[in-house]
Formats: sequence, C-alpha cells, structure tokens
Amino acid sequence: VGSEIALGRDIAKKIFITPKGKSA
Repeated sequence: VGSEIALGRDIAKKIFITPKGKSA
C-alpha cells in the first residue's frame, strides 16, 4: 500500500500539488 501512496504523491506532485499528496 505504501508504494501506491508514494506513487500517488509523486504523480500528484508532478500534475497537481495536493496538500496531503493524495492522488486525485
């Protein structure tokens, strides 16, 4: 699960920076 969160955070950071790094 940690990998999914890390990936989501990374992608979100590149596409759309979210406060909690959630993959929207």
